[in-house]
Amino acid sequence: PTLKDEVLLLLDKEAQYKLGIGYLHGELGLDKNFSHAEFWLKKATDQGHRTAKHELLQTYEKIAFS
Repeated sequence: PTLKDEVLLLLDKEAQYKLGIGYLHGELGLDKNFSHAEFWLKKATDQGHRTAKHELLQTYEKIAFS
C-alpha cells in the first residue's frame, strides 16, 4: 500500500474493523493472527466503533473461558 493508503487506514475505523475481523477469522486473504486482529480491533474501538469493541470483548471472553 502507498503512504496515503496507510494514513487512511489509520484514520478509518471501518477499515480497521474489517482488517481486524479478517485477521481474527482468516478472511480477506489474511492468515488468522490474533495479535494483528487485536491491534486493529483496538484501533477501531478507540475511534468509537461499537461492533469492534463487541468483537474484541467476545474474543477475550472465548479465550478466558476456553
